[in-house]
Amino acid sequence: GMMFGTMTASPDQKRIAATQCFVGGSAIDGSTFLYDFNPKTGLVSNPFSLFPESITGAYGVCFSGDGSKLYVSCNKSTNLLQLYQFDLAATGDDAIRNSQTPIALSYWTHLKLAPDGKIYLGAPPNSVGKMSCISYPDRKGLACGYMENALQLAAGSTMDIGLPAEIAFVRYDTALSQKYEIEVPCWQETQMLQAPGGGWDYTWEDGSSSNIRTVQQAGQYILSYYTGPCLYHKDTFLVRFSGGRLPGVHIDAACKNSNDGAIQLSNAPGDTLHYRYTWKNASGDTIASGSGISDVMAGIYSVHIYSARCDTLLLLTIPEPGYTVSFFADSLGCTGIAPGLSNTSDPYFSHFVWHWGDGNTSEGKEPDFRYEKAGHYQIMLSGVGEKCRDTAYQAIDIDQAMHDFYLRTGKDTLCLGTSIFLYPATDSTTTELHWDLGPGNKLSSPPVKALEHAFDTEGLHFIRLTAHFRACPDLESNRTVMVHPLPAIDLGDNQSLCSGGSILYLQNLKPAATTYRHQWNTGDTTSVLVIKQAGLYSLKETDNYGCANENTIEINKNCFLDLPNIFTPNGDGVNDYFFPRQLLSKGIHSFKMQIVNRNGLLVFETQQAEGHGWDGRYGGQEQPAGVYVYQVKLSLTNGKDESYQGNLTLCR
Repeated sequence: GMMFGTMTASPDQKRIAATQCFVGGSAIDGSTFLYDFNPKTGLVSNPFSLFPESITGAYGVCFSGDGSKLYVSCNKSTNLLQLYQFDLAATGDDAIRNSQTPIALSYWTHLKLAPDGKIYLGAPPNSVGKMSCISYPDRKGLACGYMENALQLAAGSTMDIGLPAEIAFVRYDTALSQKYEIEVPCWQETQMLQAPGGGWDYTWEDGSSSNIRTVQQAGQYILSYYTGPCLYHKDTFLVRFSGGRLPGVHIDAACKNSNDGAIQLSNAPGDTLHYRYTWKNASGDTIASGSGISDVMAGIYSVHIYSARCDTLLLLTIPEPGYTVSFFADSLGCTGIAPGLSNTSDPYFSHFVWHWGDGNTSEGKEPDFRYEKAGHYQIMLSGVGEKCRDTAYQAIDIDQAMHDFYLRTGKDTLCLGTSIFLYPATDSTTTELHWDLGPGNKLSSPPVKALEHAFDTEGLHFIRLTAHFRACPDLESNRTVMVHPLPAIDLGDNQSLCSGGSILYLQNLKPAATTYRHQWNTGDTTSVLVIKQAGLYSLKETDNYGCANENTIEINKNCFLDLPNIFTPNGDGVNDYFFPRQLLSKGIHSFKMQIVNRNGLLVFETQQAEGHGWDGRYGGQEQPAGVYVYQVKLSLTNGKDESYQGNLTLCR
């Protein structure tokens, strides 16, 4: 194989970097070395390898302008050609090796620092006639600004592996000059100035350094540059815009439905030519011949511009800015209350006038206006800006606020257990009624004409009625109602009496006012009623408020009446049995009847208060006619004990 490489010195001449590579050989240990160098003695010392591992080799190597970075074109493997950066400001050999940063894919190429501070290198092989560059070699890592194909070589030029050696040259004071006169075509806004090729150090009179320059004004432009071998040039470009330039255009927008739009044309800076104009509207009608039009509506207009050498047609649009007056208002309102307003107009408008539809007007963005009468109104809002004005409309319905809302009651006092009618004052705008009739007694209702209600407790009751309206505020009315208790009345438990016995007296056992009115079902109006016979008795008590209460008691019979003393057990259905028939059994607690003959023999005995009694038989045999003795003993439910004894005659 064959070995080759490159070598370069740092800008401060204190370091040397060298590369080596085998062509046709195998991998080598150490392809790039960095040395210390003494420029006074030429002594090279302290070598160390940037790639201590075995690699195919490296070729191009170059220091950055400040000597802080080193760039190496290295082939680490057969298929990977890479451009690397090393940070020489790192402390120690290992730190420098570890600062290795891949910048871009490359190939076997020379690296060279140019006078412009950039490092140039060959572009990839498929980019024939081009070079790449590192724009900011002093910057670390990818910030160095690698640009592939950054420089286009002259036609027919190529770069293979190496770059030419540096050749010193002397700049002579002799300058070559060339004058170029350029007539810019009609209506062209800019002109490109192209410097002759093959030179370097291009410098224009404004300090710019490109070989291509674009100008917009007529005038004289001077370019200085060098060409090989040692020629200095100072060329002059004289630019004239003599054919005509497009004018400046100023357009005033037209307000909506207004003839206040305008277009004004003015010559471009430095343009002294005289132009003629023909203006037409969108319909093709000629409307003006000056340099502008005014007092026209929004739309598209054309202008035909003529000069001595050129003419052109421009289409220009006068816009309508679309400033809009708008507002939001509640669709329902109430007299005496400001309707909910929100002015949503464009900020362009600075002055507003409100027309309320009832003959009144207000100024301001959102004025505090209140309707005095109910009705249907059309609100109009007019807005005025610096130039334009606009108008918006919206309808509103105003309800009349109630000033005499009240709750009327059928009466202010009532008796417990009776109902009362409540009459609210409502109108067509009432939507709901809320009733507060006491603790735990709240309800809602539609706007009824009357509500019937009964209180279940006595005493003073407070009633609060709240009315809701569709637009006007809630109204409230309060009333009080006195509920009187019913008279207390009690006639006691049911009682019994015996005809001819003690007399019963009935009266109200509850403490009662002396002003109560008494009404018995017997027609009596006394406070005490004398009872002489069994039956149902009731008392109705009425107080001064008309509240009435009633109580009923039952009086039962509790004794025997008219016991028979003769019976004929002959089967004819009349007096066939002996028994006290007029006994009221419900008044009896216990009962016993015995019958004996003249000899004292007990011929019949029973403890049943109900039954047929004695049929005149004893032991199944009919007893002889004659006189017998009976005895009846009983206990009554009222706690009394009674007994009856007498003679009984059996007839056959």
